[in-house]
Amino acid sequence: MMNVYKSENILHNDILMLRRRVGRMRIKYMDYTKGLAIILMIFGHTMTKIDNLHLWIYSFHMPLFFIISGMLMQLNCEKNKKNDINKICKKIISIAIPYYFFGTLLIFFYTLLNILSHHDIDFYSRMFSLLTLQGIDSLWFLPIYLFTYIVMAAVNNFGKNKDRLSFLLSIIAVLVVIFASSLMITWYSKLLYKFLIAFTFCEIGVLIKKYKLIDKIKLPTALILFVIGSLCSIYNGDVEMSVNHLGNPFIYYFTATSLTISIIYFMQELEKKSIHIIDFLLVFGRNSIVLLVTNNLIIETVRLIDYKIYGNLLIKLGLSGSLVFTLIILIIEWNLIKLANGPLGVLFGKINVVNNRG
Repeated sequence: MMNVYKSENILHNDILMLRRRVGRMRIKYMDYTKGLAIILMIFGHTMTKIDNLHLWIYSFHMPLFFIISGMLMQLNCEKNKKNDINKICKKIISIAIPYYFFGTLLIFFYTLLNILSHHDIDFYSRMFSLLTLQGIDSLWFLPIYLFTYIVMAAVNNFGKNKDRLSFLLSIIAVLVVIFASSLMITWYSKLLYKFLIAFTFCEIGVLIKKYKLIDKIKLPTALILFVIGSLCSIYNGDVEMSVNHLGNPFIYYFTATSLTISIIYFMQELEKKSIHIIDFLLVFGRNSIVLLVTNNLIIETVRLIDYKIYGNLLIKLGLSGSLVFTLIILIIEWNLIKLANGPLGVLFGKINVVNNRG
């Protein structure tokens, strides 16, 4: 009996140690921020009217992910965590699997919708977009994120010269984004343009973390940034990073950066105050890829059901309908997250989950 009791104690201690390790690996306020951003992304996809709220969401919700990526890369750099070839290969696999799997599902799903609605079938054009890494719907984010990750990892391996190289590449990227947008007319130049936007936001994230801007600002500053950024988002009008539509690039960069900094600050303060009512954001933030690769499939399915059974009730309800729509999507996604953290994890790029279970 004593041996059983000791074994149970050892197992209990191992679980506690594992939880502590996981806790150290994750930064709560960043997961809170990512969770909020991915929910806003879904909410934006359910909206049918471009109003001020829509303008506000699209002014920062995708740049935010790249800024946080840059912050995490800088954090790993400060901890002397090298991005060796094995880590990069693992990242490529974890991105490629959900990108191609769910991209293929989307292609067949949209083809089926084309057949049922007697519209022209665009199977080959969508397949071309998928294979050339342009992405379909929300999936555009994954190859762009991967390109950015690889370039940032390569820059970080330049040792003492990495800051100089990083600065030079950022200046070139910003100049191209601001002054060469009209030259980006082919699919591959548009892909490059989107990568340059993502790269510059990642570099902004690196600077934010390097100079500890989130820790240095106070509540009044965060509120000013939030208000000014929100006003600028309305002034800049309809923008969307997925199609390289930035409006005024200067205003776009300022808006996305100021709103991201202020929101991260608010989330950090909420973490300090241990407000557990928003812990659901952790789940969505830590599984943002799951929502990213599945939201379009679910949204279009729910939209089709609403059209066939309820006569587009969700659309007729306007903003209230979008809120209900978003809630329905999040409930479905919550259950998908359980699958993604189980045996089907590999389909969502969660290689570690499968390895740990194996």
